[in-house]
Amino acid sequence: MAYLRRVPKSPYWIAAYRDKNGRLQNKSTKLTATPANRKEAQQIAVSYEEAHETRTVVKTLRDNYSKIAQNLNRSWNVPTVKDFISNWTAMYTPKLSDATKRAYQYRFNDFLEFMKETGRQDFCVDELMEDDTAVIEYRNRLLASVSTVTAKTAMTILSGVFSYGIRKGYFIENKFDELADIKETDATEKRPFTLDELKLVLESCTPEWRSLVLFGLYTGQRLSDVATLTWGQIDTRRNEVAFITKKTGRRMALPIARALRTHIDTLRKGTPDAPVHPEAERMMSEQGKAGSLSRQFNEILQKVNLVPKKSHHKARGAQETGSKRVTVNPLSFHSLRHTAATLLRMTGSSEAVAREIIGHDSASVDRGYVHMDPSSMQAALDKLPDVTSV
Repeated sequence: MAYLRRVPKSPYWIAAYRDKNGRLQNKSTKLTATPANRKEAQQIAVSYEEAHETRTVVKTLRDNYSKIAQNLNRSWNVPTVKDFISNWTAMYTPKLSDATKRAYQYRFNDFLEFMKETGRQDFCVDELMEDDTAVIEYRNRLLASVSTVTAKTAMTILSGVFSYGIRKGYFIENKFDELADIKETDATEKRPFTLDELKLVLESCTPEWRSLVLFGLYTGQRLSDVATLTWGQIDTRRNEVAFITKKTGRRMALPIARALRTHIDTLRKGTPDAPVHPEAERMMSEQGKAGSLSRQFNEILQKVNLVPKKSHHKARGAQETGSKRVTVNPLSFHSLRHTAATLLRMTGSSEAVAREIIGHDSASVDRGYVHMDPSSMQAALDKLPDVTSV
């Protein structure tokens, strides 16, 4: 039988009840722990337990909450999934960074599109959580089209967002939380390019893409950072290029590799604010992310048969009929970071020097305390092969 208890530091009555597996659960009733609220709080505690004892969890909760709300002269309604996400966005996104906002909005749009495509666009959040069918379908769709790392990230984002529904009392089980534990075991880890592959890529690039590839290789930086590079970040007098990485906000000042300096000297210089790669910077400015640029680079890789061409025979939103997932390409622009790191180690650079150049977050140190000798980085970069002449 469900009962009420008090918990230190909580102002609310806490409902204690048994779930469908007989485990004791504790959940806030959101009613202040006063004698006047005890009767209604007990009703909520009973409703939690009843919801676990019946297959009609959503109906049970709605009926009980509606009755309790009437007794307390309060309104009670459950938002649609779309309205729920809109409410969460209005409340929490002002606290997020611009990059995080874009990542969350992309995931919200993708999930709402899935709901629409599967005829669930009018679902309320409690209907979504009544069973795990919809959430499983969405997870499987992700696993069929992206890496397990991306799928896990997407499910973790949605799990965090929908946990707000439990706090609001809309449902008592967050299906995203239950299904977010995706094992990162797929075999699609990015690999480095070989020198022969780089030659094929460079031969098939437009002049701007050729430049993007060379900057990506010889600085080891991400596409978004290379695409938005300005002439003011390149100091040819000091032979240095500076970055504040978009992903981590890390400040970096890298010596310019001899092969990259030769390339830079062939480019038409602009004002300090002018982008080195105008078309790439325009796309980044318009979209706020490097997705379209990544797809363009993938098309270059397809052209030289380094990645398989994507099949378009299946319409967007079509249901998966099996567990086989689409292979995620092991080569992408990000592979240039792997290539740079691999070549640095192959040419005799220490792990510390290679790590400082690439800027790996997991082993980064505060450069205000530990300083890497620029001459060591310059020497390491100058040992890299000149891929423009391989």
